[in-house]
Amino acid sequence: MKLASRKWLRRTGLIVGLAGAVWLTLFIFAVSEGRFSWYSVPTVIVFVLPFLAIIAIAWKWSLIGGILLIAGGLFWPVWRLTTMPPTTQPMPLPTLALVLLPVSLPLLASGILFLLSREGRR
Repeated sequence: MKLASRKWLRRTGLIVGLAGAVWLTLFIFAVSEGRFSWYSVPTVIVFVLPFLAIIAIAWKWSLIGGILLIAGGLFWPVWRLTTMPPTTQPMPLPTLALVLLPVSLPLLASGILFLLSREGRR
């Protein structure tokens, strides 16, 4: 793979990751009734800062960061499904997908792009 292609994949991975962090922040504020709440700030710190740290790791070491991003993208839906409070009716699959995929897809896409940017590298 040409150097220009690897750079493009790496930069795209960074942009997708940062857009995912912005999306996650907006998602957290939307869950808090659509307005800013000081109670949302710790949630943003707990979820968004590690995401940004992993993106920084991926920018420096694309193999390690790409693996961490993909692991986070796979871990989050599983963790969320296992920690959901039991309800009387199970959540329908389309609703479940709309809740889980918007958070995990940017992680997966960014991780894959960072790993692809390593292809052909020595």
